[in-house]
This record gives sequence, C-alpha cells and structure tokens, in this order.
Amino acid sequence: MPNIPRDALRVLRPLLLPDRAALCAQVPLEWLRVYDELRRIAPQQRRVDLAAVRRICQQCGMPHAGFTLEQELEALLGYLHALNAVLWYDTPELRDLVILDPQWVIDAATCFIRDFKLRDHSTSYARMAALDQRAIREEPEAWSLLTEGKAMLQRKLLDILWSADEFASHQSALLDLLTRFGLAIP
Repeated sequence: MPNIPRDALRVLRPLLLPDRAALCAQVPLEWLRVYDELRRIAPQQRRVDLAAVRRICQQCGMPHAGFTLEQELEALLGYLHALNAVLWYDTPELRDLVILDPQWVIDAATCFIRDFKLRDHSTSYARMAALDQRAIREEPEAWSLLTEGKAMLQRKLLDILWSADEFASHQSALLDLLTRFGLAIP
C-alpha cells in the first residue's frame, strides 16, 4: 500500500468512494428492478436517453403513490449516480443522456486527448485511423494545432473526430460533459 498522507486521503475519499448515505439507503424493489434492467442492456447500449429510462421505470412499476414519475425518476437517477452506477446530470444540456458505460465517455475523450506520436491508437483501432486520416486530409491546419504541441482543438476537427455513429448525435452533450470534467475548455 503506498504511503499516502492522511490529508490527501481526506480529500480523495469522496472522489473515489460513492456517497456513504447512498450505500446504506434502503431503496424500493422497483428501483432495483430498473437498475437490473439497465445493467442488462448496458453491454449493447452504452448510453440511453431519459425517455428509455422512463419507459423502463414504468415497466418496473414506478411511480410509487405520492410521487410523479418524473420526481421518482430524478430521485432514482440521482441515487444511481451517487453510487457511480450511471452518469446522469440534471442540467439542461445533459439531462436527456444517461450513460450506462463510462468507457463511452473515455472513448470520446481519447479521440482528441492522447499522445499523437504513439501509433497504437490509430493502428489498433481502424475507426480512429480512418477518422485521423480524414481529419488530416480535410483540416490539416486544425490537425496540426491539435497534434503538434499546441493542444488546441477546433470545432471543425471535433466534428470529424466525433463523426462516428456512437458520438455524432451526442457531440454537444459530450463536449459539455468533458468541460464539466475539466478535460475541455470551450
């Protein structure tokens, strides 16, 4: 075990561990059924829209008496987010996106946050190699700004790098999310 100062542990603990209250909370059986269904579909769907989760909630017997479906849905997603089971942010830009597999966000980020001198990213991933080549061909100046020490990403280059089906319709939300994480500065 590395020798980590106690002050550092106090700072890092909330970042690394889910909210303790969320871990100890008793939750309705219907919430567990929704969670089970989200885990079941996660290997095929790395992210879903809020409407899909709403339908799953209804199929699992929500809402409970005294709550609207929207109230309980928000509480459920907030709870699952606190457990790091899903990524969901109740902001205008991100509200409709429920991320079931955090690797999807990592894959989006590594389209432009990587060591471009290493060839493994483009040689091991045919999709990225094709998009890199397209970016070089269509936007050579923007590519140069990104890859040759300036680390400046222009929107026209991002549109190419995120043109794959898995990212194309979520570009705005992904950019908002990466900005929220401090990985992009608009």
